[in-house]
Amino acid sequence: MSAQQNLIYNGDFEIYDTCPTNYSAPWDLQINYCNGWTTPTYATSDYFNSCSSSILTMVPSNGMGVQNPKNGNGYCGLIAYSSSSGGCYSGNFWWEYIQGHFISPLLSGHTYNFGFYVSLADYSNIAIKNIGLYISQNSIITPTCSPAPIYVTPNIVNTAGILSDTSNWILISGTYNALGGEKFITIGHFADSLTTDTSQIAPIFSSPFSYYYVDGTYTYDVTDSNYSAPCEIILPNIFTPNDDTVNDVLRFTTCNKIKKISIYNRWGNEVFITDKMNYWDGRTTSGEPCNDGNYFYVLQTEEKIYKGLVQLIR
Repeated sequence: MSAQQNLIYNGDFEIYDTCPTNYSAPWDLQINYCNGWTTPTYATSDYFNSCSSSILTMVPSNGMGVQNPKNGNGYCGLIAYSSSSGGCYSGNFWWEYIQGHFISPLLSGHTYNFGFYVSLADYSNIAIKNIGLYISQNSIITPTCSPAPIYVTPNIVNTAGILSDTSNWILISGTYNALGGEKFITIGHFADSLTTDTSQIAPIFSSPFSYYYVDGTYTYDVTDSNYSAPCEIILPNIFTPNDDTVNDVLRFTTCNKIKKISIYNRWGNEVFITDKMNYWDGRTTSGEPCNDGNYFYVLQTEEKIYKGLVQLIR
């Protein structure tokens, strides 16, 4: 088996047997239409794909917001945390997860590189931090009518701060030393309401609600000395530097060291330049706030020059 092969079956959520037509319900778990993926609890994780004709499950615009897939045409979605309950659950909170499997069990003593991408849905009114991934030998199956937290310690978990970006996909990644025989992964928020880090990002007219899209899950065996991590380049196309702590900077993520960033306005005048950092905060080089509008960036790395447009909205 090639070390470069993604070991998660249908990791980009592209293979399906039926196009989604609605949000999932306990009697209609549409996440199951995405081959190899399901929900391990009573809660109702969702599937979105461009093949859908429903305004609720279309891509990129759907009932939870607007987001292009990280890869391909589909992605999944889940309520990572909410204080509202539903169905027959008698508690006050709601957690959702998605569960997938490897194309073959992990090998004892091998080290694996794991990762997946998340993006906060537009219609969420809070954001959380500790979304993670749990690796197990057996599938997780919780009792009927139990959309409560799964009380396990995730093997890979976000530690980089509150996941509040609604415009871009954020990578959560890490390594794992296999015991051998692991077959399943579960993605979600593995913490109860008392230990959940939250941040309000919009007026809360009802119960707090935190919904995340998930895409681009992967696992690679890095034990092989010939392994080289896949190159992921993230070049955003919109940001909102209005000091609300949400998407306030335009951050460039590349495989190679960034040597210089230049920003030009629509008339071709250079407004910002730096060789010290990998982001732009929406100000000129002298520190003056730039106006709303479209800007052109030139990103020079050690290997390549990237160019593109970005929209600034305050």
